[in-house]
Amino acid sequence: MFSPWDLRVVLDLFLGGAGIGAFLFASFLYFYRGSLHANLVRHGVMVTPILMIIGIIFLLLEIGQPTRAMFSAPFMINSTSILSWGTLLQGAFIIISLYLAFKAKMGQIFEVPKALMVVGSVGALLVGFYHGLLLTATGRVAWDGLVPVMFMVGSLTSGYFLVTILDHCCGERKEKDKELDFPLFFLSLLVVQFVTVFFWRYALFVGGEEQQLAHQFISGNCQLIWILVIHLIGMFLPGVMMLREILAGKKYLSRNTAIIAGIAVFVGVFALKALVIGVGQL
Repeated sequence: MFSPWDLRVVLDLFLGGAGIGAFLFASFLYFYRGSLHANLVRHGVMVTPILMIIGIIFLLLEIGQPTRAMFSAPFMINSTSILSWGTLLQGAFIIISLYLAFKAKMGQIFEVPKALMVVGSVGALLVGFYHGLLLTATGRVAWDGLVPVMFMVGSLTSGYFLVTILDHCCGERKEKDKELDFPLFFLSLLVVQFVTVFFWRYALFVGGEEQQLAHQFISGNCQLIWILVIHLIGMFLPGVMMLREILAGKKYLSRNTAIIAGIAVFVGVFALKALVIGVGQL
């Protein structure tokens, strides 16, 4: 199932995506009452380059000869290749995120020019969509259509919960911080994720011979992962937990809720990206 791309590619997409989501969440808080949410901003900015770099290491290991690939990539640019431009874009974003992480570590993140945060946010969005577009550009039917959006939404939900968990575990929560944990916003992301996943699978069901092959493979070999892991654990469980918070009139997540729902999201998003990568290589 995972040939020639294996789980190291999935780890790159998952970790890099979570880093992108964490940065975008931190960037949003930076511009929206950032001084009241310094810990959330700090954690989101600091974790981004760590995840991105670890993800790229997995990718380079999958490619083989990682040191050679790392130093030769900037000099092997194909102006018509999404991979080439994406590599440059990702490298530039990592450099920016490293600088911002350093400033956050020093407690100076709010001294950074807002223009640099805007550039970083645009770069994060582009890299996030690049992860999906890289697959779409191969022309494989299972990687067509909604894959970039599906991957991006998964990255946002992963990053959001990662920052929230870090804030619960690595910092002292303040009452004024709690109103921006957005259970309603997260529930909306889950709904968007469910819709994109549904229509991606539906496109395989009504498609041609190759799409039908992918659809049948999921039904026959991956149905447990599809229903239990991706849907029930990855979307339904955290969705119910968010709905419970909303109905209780809460605008924040407790430590246990954030951790349990976050782990469920991580498992679901990883399984989804692994399944898409595997099915696309049939």
